[in-house]
Amino acid sequence: DTSRAGCLDIMPPPRLLLLLALTPPSLASEFADLCPGLGFPESNLQGLVLDFATDDIDDDYNKLGGFPGGFTGAHGAAADCFTNTCGGTGMCYGEVCPKPAGAPCGCGCQCSNVDFDPADQYMQLVGVGRIFDGTGNPPTIVDLKVTNTSFYMPWDSHQNGRAVDAVFPQISMASETTTTFQYEFVATGTDTPFTIDYDFDFCFFDMDTGPCGGADAVDPLPTTYPFSCPGAYLSETLRTCGISEHFMHGQPKADPSDLISDYICPSTGNDAVTTTGYLEVTTGAAAGPVLVSGDDVDTCIKVVGIQEGRGSDNPHAFYEVFPGFAPTDTITEPISCQDYNTCPGTGTSGGRRPPGNIDNTITCTPGEIGGSGVAAGIYPPESGGFRVQLADNPLRYTLPKFACVTYPAGTSSFTVEYTVSPNAADAEPGYGRAFLFAGTALPELCIGPPPSPPPPTPPPPSSPPPPNSEPMPPPSPPPP
Repeated sequence: DTSRAGCLDIMPPPRLLLLLALTPPSLASEFADLCPGLGFPESNLQGLVLDFATDDIDDDYNKLGGFPGGFTGAHGAAADCFTNTCGGTGMCYGEVCPKPAGAPCGCGCQCSNVDFDPADQYMQLVGVGRIFDGTGNPPTIVDLKVTNTSFYMPWDSHQNGRAVDAVFPQISMASETTTTFQYEFVATGTDTPFTIDYDFDFCFFDMDTGPCGGADAVDPLPTTYPFSCPGAYLSETLRTCGISEHFMHGQPKADPSDLISDYICPSTGNDAVTTTGYLEVTTGAAAGPVLVSGDDVDTCIKVVGIQEGRGSDNPHAFYEVFPGFAPTDTITEPISCQDYNTCPGTGTSGGRRPPGNIDNTITCTPGEIGGSGVAAGIYPPESGGFRVQLADNPLRYTLPKFACVTYPAGTSSFTVEYTVSPNAADAEPGYGRAFLFAGTALPELCIGPPPSPPPPTPPPPSSPPPPNSEPMPPPSPPPP
C-alpha cells in the first residue's frame, strides 16, 4: 500500500458498466493437486473453485470505472503513465489533471475532466471459476465481472486487475472515498449471468491502515507494541451482505470438513492466531445498512483494518497467509500456526518501522513457544523459498489481516462496499489504498466417486429331477 499523490476535483456521476464476451485462460493454482479430484482418481471435487492465478491474462478486460488497468490484457498497456505537466509520471499534484490528446486518465492522475464511454467501464477476469459437480465430469468455466455501482475514483488505476500468476487481484481506491462494487459471475465468453449452485468462500486480504492518527484516532497515540490504530489515516473498511458465515484466523468455519478449515488457525493454545488488534469485525444491524434492496441486514458484515501496514506486508501467495500449505516445488520451510507463537532465535521480533514509526518490537526467550513467544514468530528465511520482503519479518505483519465470507448456494452476484479514510491534512493530497481479494482456490468438498452399479442378478437355476426317481414309461398305444 505505497502512497501516491493525485488531485480530486468535481466527481462525475456513477457509471453504467456493460459486459464483453471473453475466452478463458488455463489456470495455474498453487492448490491444483492438493485436493483429490484434481489429480487423484479416488474422489471428485464438488463446488466452485475460485482461482485467480494464471499465466494468461490476455483476455481480461481491465477498465474498471473507465480507468485503464495496469497489467497486460485488454487495454492494460494503455495505463502506462503518460507525460504530463503536473508530475511527469502520471501522478497529478495540481488542481486540474491535464489530459493530452488520446491519453487515458488514471495511473495515479485523478482527473476531474473525465469523459469515459459509459459502456466501457468494468473489469472482467476471465476463466477464474471452475464449477465441479462431484461426478468427475469436466468443470463449467465462469468469469468474474466487477463493476462500480457508485462513484469510483482510483488512486492508481495501474494497480487494478491481476498480474500474470498473481493470486490476489486488486482494486485501487483514492483516499476519503467510498464505492460499492458488484461482483457478478457470467458464463465464460458471454455476458450471461451464471448462478452458483454451491456455497463458496470469498476472502479480502491485507486489511490495514496508514499511520496511526486521524480525527477519530485513539488519544494518546500508541508508542510501543502491542497497539492498534482504530480511526487511523488511510484505514481500509469493507462491507458486504447476503453471507451465510464469516471466518478468519481465530474463528474457523462452522463445518470443519470444509477443505479450507485445514488452513485456518484456532483461537486458543500454542497454535492460536487471532485478529484482535488487527481487524474490527461487526455483523448484523451494526454492520448495516444493507447494500442491495431485499438483503437481510442480519447477513451483513463490516471489517475495518486497525493495524498499520505497508506495501511490503502484502501477501502474494496463499502459503503466506494459510499455514500448513506449501507447494513443494516452491517452499522448503512451510509455516505452521505454531510458528506464529514461536520466539525467533535472536529473541527479538519486529522493530520500529513506517508508516507511523511506532516501535513494533517483541522481546522474548529464544525458541519459546507460547508465553513470551506469542505473536513473535517470523517468516522463514529467503533460502526457504519466501519472498525477501517477508523473509525473517514477523508473521503478525501479514497473517492476521484477512477475513473470508461464505456466500450461499444460489448466488449469481454479490456487492461489496470499500472505504478508504482520509489522509493527514498536512500530507500531499490523493493518497489511497489497494484492496486485495480472492477465493481460496479450493472447493468446499471432495467427495467419493459414485458407487459402482450392483452386479446383474443371475437367472434362477433349472429344476433338477427328484432324487432316486426312474424315468416315466412311454404312453400305451391306443387300442385297435
